[in-house]
Amino acid sequence: MKNKDPRDSKEYWKKPIVEKIQNTTFQADQKQSVDVPEREWFEDLVRREQKKHRQQLWKDLMLLWAIALIIFTGLTVSVFLLPVFFILVQVAVLFVFCFLYCQEKKRVTEHEQYTTT
Repeated sequence: MKNKDPRDSKEYWKKPIVEKIQNTTFQADQKQSVDVPEREWFEDLVRREQKKHRQQLWKDLMLLWAIALIIFTGLTVSVFLLPVFFILVQVAVLFVFCFLYCQEKKRVTEHEQYTTT
């Protein structure tokens, strides 16, 4: 029967490697200190982001209201001053929606046929 060399076992190499990794990690932690910002820095960051988002919200709302006002004004003028134009616009919009609905229905039907076969 052969005598086994203790260096062939995993346990022989495991302990020195683990110790070496732990020492190296400890030394790296000592050399590179991690600076964690103060709570006030995070709170200030949150306040700035909230202010930026609030300003963007107001800008978007003003744009929405401006576009809605223009559309409403156009519709009001067309109803009272040019009723024929208003009716033509309504008919054109109806045809466009019908056309888009038919196209979508056709696309869905073709997709269902493709997936079922």
